[in-house]
Amino acid sequence: RAAGRGRGAEVLCKCMWLLAVGASALFTAPRVRVLSPPPVHAALRSTHPTALALPPTTLLPAGLLPAGLLPEAVALNTVLFGAFGASGASERMLTPSGFAHAWALGVILWSTLGWRGFVAGVAYLLCGSAVTKVGRAKKEALGISEGRGGRRGPENVWGSAATAALCALAYRRAVLGRAAVALSPPALLVGVVASLATKLGDTFASEIGKAYGRTTYLSTTFRRVPPGTEGAVSLEGTLAGVGGAAI
Repeated sequence: RAAGRGRGAEVLCKCMWLLAVGASALFTAPRVRVLSPPPVHAALRSTHPTALALPPTTLLPAGLLPAGLLPEAVALNTVLFGAFGASGASERMLTPSGFAHAWALGVILWSTLGWRGFVAGVAYLLCGSAVTKVGRAKKEALGISEGRGGRRGPENVWGSAATAALCALAYRRAVLGRAAVALSPPALLVGVVASLATKLGDTFASEIGKAYGRTTYLSTTFRRVPPGTEGAVSLEGTLAGVGGAAI
């Protein structure tokens, strides 16, 4: 079973990597000249003037993004992740392959949502990594701690942020008026935030519950079970999950 789960995680990892490569291919699609600004949701003009302001004559990729955003995202993420790696902090948070996939996620978020989307992703990574180490000695003694010392691999990166990345890509298409179906940009922004909030809340609930949960119940039967049991909940973990989602 463990081998099967390992192969499944490897397949998932490869699929998500192909998703990132495909998104990059869309970003670098042939450019076309637009002679008038694309329609933008009126409600967003006041709330996101910088992110949505486009000059009357702009070279746009035939795919998703205004010209210049992808090179900027690649350059900034390369510099920031390079500094992150040089500091040695990345080795405590990410595996080498997880580091590469986190860079790809950062490029997607910065290209589609600007610095705000990137900061949201970074906040999720830092908070999730920090809470994983809470009560680590106790969790290791009980055999319920995260593997690899809590370091995130590609399966963790995309398992946590694939939905946010897809919503971000759809948001950019909707803003540029290129969506195949009617999509609400504000709703897609909510989707980005909600997906990250849900996952971070789950991480907080799980890690704090395993470390400090006094009484743990199985959510399906309400029977008392040991901390770390799949599907188990505790009052301490639940309150921590609310705090993590609020962050």
